[in-house]
Amino acid sequence: MSQNDWALLASLPDAPSAQALVDALLAYGVLARIESEPALLGEVRNCDVMVKATLLHRARWFVAQGQISDAELEFLATGSLPSEDRT
Repeated sequence: MSQNDWALLASLPDAPSAQALVDALLAYGVLARIESEPALLGEVRNCDVMVKATLLHRARWFVAQGQISDAELEFLATGSLPSEDRT
């Protein structure tokens, strides 16, 4: 698969957020992967979420529809359910 087969969907500031988005896209049927530079100690690493170029329009639509909530992203990134405010 050539580099031109993939298109940038989003750049995220951390790997867990990027992985959560990739997992959601894969569940929706969009081939996705993460590209990032190796992180240096103490340096923030941006992660590019890449999707199959032929599915870019579908991926953008998915993100625009808000198909994934912040709580779902948190769960996918951390594996724990978000805490609820009980006050």
